[in-house]
Amino acid sequence: MPGATLVTDDTDPTKKRVEVTTAIGENLLDAAQELILHPIALAEDDQSEDVVIPKAATAGAMNFAYQLDNERVYNAEFKGYPDAATGVLFHFGDKDATAA
Repeated sequence: MPGATLVTDDTDPTKKRVEVTTAIGENLLDAAQELILHPIALAEDDQSEDVVIPKAATAGAMNFAYQLDNERVYNAEFKGYPDAATGVLFHFGDKDATAA
């Protein structure tokens, strides 16, 4: 997320928080990172239905809902960008699969 900084406590490294500033004027493409959407019904090592966006970023507008079905729900909208090196916008399945 643009403008986000991880803060780690000096005396207790297990205490952490993320501070998010306005990041007005920041280039979202510069902040873009890989986004992996993995179905919760599948085992962690089963990547057959993963959706991977190599370059994705959110502008930071998020909605929070607490105690909705006893889960925390964070709604966020991401924008995908083509990877400059490969031209790939997104792909489905195991990201480690390679061509012969």
